Amino acid sequence: MKTVTIEYPVSKYIKYNRFSKGSHPENWDEVTPTQLITIACLYKNSITLMQFLNKMIQIKIRILKKLDQYQLLKLTELVGFVSDFKPFKHFVINKLDCDEILYSPKPKLKGMSFGQFIFADTYFNNYRFDSKQEDLNKFIASLYLPENKAFDEDTIDQRSELIANLDIGTKEAIAINYQLIWEWLCNVYPLIFQKQEQDPDTVIKEPVKKPKNNTNWIKILDSIVGDNIINMDKYTQLNVHTVLRHMTKLYKDSLKRK
Repeated sequence: MKTVTIEYPVSKYIKYNRFSKGSHPENWDEVTPTQLITIACLYKNSITLMQFLNKMIQIKIRILKKLDQYQLLKLTELVGFVSDFKPFKHFVINKLDCDEILYSPKPKLKGMSFGQFIFADTYFNNYRFDSKQEDLNKFIASLYLPENKAFDEDTIDQRSELIANLDIGTKEAIAINYQLIWEWLCNVYPLIFQKQEQDPDTVIKEPVKKPKNNTNWIKILDSIVGDNIINMDKYTQLNVHTVLRHMTKLYKDSLKRK
């Protein structure tokens, strides 16, 4: 967190200024759960710029209202990183309090099975394309699990009903977080995940709705399993990184044969 000091007038009738200090994150690594939800709400235009700056820079709204447009612009630029989806490795919101406590995957998706990743990524891309709450709920239900419980696709619907009761800001924040992790996957496995360019014209804006991801994970799984279909469950239970590294090797081998 970085400290910022602003000077503001006491009133338009009194020629006397005061100072106020705040602090703000300089990158995604420093964002708190509350701030991530605030970013999600700004993307959806459900809060004002004043409310956004209040949460992000820790300066009272009554003071922000005394600032001129130039000062507000400079404060906004301090947190301009929120419009740039940089690679990120962990979930900021690491647990959800539903009827039971649900936990996010570990940093770098450590311990996640390929099967869990397939479901989460598919629902995420469906939601990014059609904006259906059902897909958003199932996406989060695929990611967040009870403590020490292995992923089971048969429990997604039941968990998604609990997640449906969460506020939309929290759910949108998790979707943003996953997009950041997806950007990290693009760096680690560039032959499998391809980055899409962002429009840099504005400091803060909602990311443009992207076309539906054409990644067909089921088809990819079929190509890996081949004729050994009776062992498909074993492949879905493999660590996601084990499978992605194997896919990378297969892709490189195919390029060599061309």
